[in-house]
Amino acid sequence: MKRLLGILGGLVLTVTLSAQTPLSTGFDTIHLGMTLDQVKQELSKSGYFQWDGGPQVTLLAKPNNSLIDVPGITYFHRGVFQFHKGILFVATYDLNPQEFDYYGLYTALVKKYGQPKELDPSMAAWSDGKTRLSLERPLTIKYVDLTIEAKLRQSSQAGKAYQQISREKFLELF
Repeated sequence: MKRLLGILGGLVLTVTLSAQTPLSTGFDTIHLGMTLDQVKQELSKSGYFQWDGGPQVTLLAKPNNSLIDVPGITYFHRGVFQFHKGILFVATYDLNPQEFDYYGLYTALVKKYGQPKELDPSMAAWSDGKTRLSLERPLTIKYVDLTIEAKLRQSSQAGKAYQQISREKFLELF
């Protein structure tokens, strides 16, 4: 895409703008919003992970949450997939540092998605309001469904407020 900057002494000044790719919601065939069964099915076909359908699925202490932690092959050390009410809302990929480096991944992501919305020495993050993609040190890529994360954070804060009230009531009993 070219944009006209102006005309100077008969010369037409233009700049070529590269169209940025819309932010991805996942890697390969596994994307945020998939069901637990869909992710299991994709893992069983994946050439990136060692999924045997076994006990890598864990129920977490929080109700309605589960997790798949699966070893990776070649490019990945592991993949961790978090579910809320059976829907994938966080996908975390620990990459193999013998295959990739932080700067190389950062450069590839900037080329594809543009400059990150957040940047500090420990991570870079891109967001479109629905999805957050972060590259974290030492070498982790994480996709987060921001809608589900916000709902969980809100319910967590309500739970903390209730717990504080209960704690105060407990202390009054002494």
